[in-house]
Amino acid sequence: MTKSTPVTIRLMGKPYTLKCLEDEADTLQEAAATLQQHIEKTKKQFNKLDDFETLLLAALEVSHEHVSGKKEQTQQNTQLTQLIASLERKINAVTSDS
Repeated sequence: MTKSTPVTIRLMGKPYTLKCLEDEADTLQEAAATLQQHIEKTKKQFNKLDDFETLLLAALEVSHEHVSGKKEQTQQNTQLTQLIASLERKINAVTSDS
């Protein structure tokens, strides 16, 4: 059974302690690091934004990447399914001729 564990992440120089499942702690740390990178990039790009606006734009960018990745994965799954179906048809055609 997986236990809950406290994990401390840092965003915008502030620590936040969250509870998550032990086996998800590394993923949470990675997600926080990714968001922090986007925050820093957004701050450099738009230096007149306040912290909330910076965080909002960074979170929007991360969300956009996530949605785009899901769409790409769906397209790849569709292509793979079509390829498998095509191969099955070819195999069936070859084996039924024999």
